[in-house]
Amino acid sequence: SRAAAGPTDVLESSINYLGISVYPGIYRMTLFSNEKIPTEFEVTVTYFHPQIGNKYSDVFYVDFNDYLHTEIQESEIYKHGKKIEESIKSLAGELKSINRHLENISAIAGPTGLDFSITSLKDIRTLLSGGSSLVKIDPVCCDHSVFREVLEIDNNLAFKLEQHFWQYKSSEGIENIESLSQEILDRFNQYFKSTTSINANSADAKKPRG
Repeated sequence: SRAAAGPTDVLESSINYLGISVYPGIYRMTLFSNEKIPTEFEVTVTYFHPQIGNKYSDVFYVDFNDYLHTEIQESEIYKHGKKIEESIKSLAGELKSINRHLENISAIAGPTGLDFSITSLKDIRTLLSGGSSLVKIDPVCCDHSVFREVLEIDNNLAFKLEQHFWQYKSSEGIENIESLSQEILDRFNQYFKSTTSINANSADAKKPRG
């Protein structure tokens, strides 16, 4: 039988060709970063056999040095399993993206058809009757995507408009926003509510916002 090293034992080691401190017999230790890590030990497992009615003990001897200079080899089944796992994760991500888009689409559908706001119904009635005066949009409640689509502008200018209305809650001073031309201001006055009459040619339009 093999004896286990006690906590107070003084062990003498030798350096092998790999530069590892090796202790003889069951006292063999490997040193990493000045820490003593046992490479050999015994594990005693005691269990009760329910059919025989006796208690048994098994001793398992472990020597990590048996695995020196070895490496873990992944089986083909394991490799294929990892590929399947990655594919399933990718599909799950795609399904989440599809669900987000479907939620946006389902918001416009009701039990008896499409759900339109009162404003949208009024605009449809105006267009069908040949009119051109649509219900104006409140810019304070809009994000950049609305400004970009309605005014046909780029993202940069749309974000500037969104930031302006988020900060000031008013259309006053938007003529001072860089890249906002008279044409865009005219479209803004046509489709959006404004608290003032916006004119890019006014004297105030040339003044920087304080």
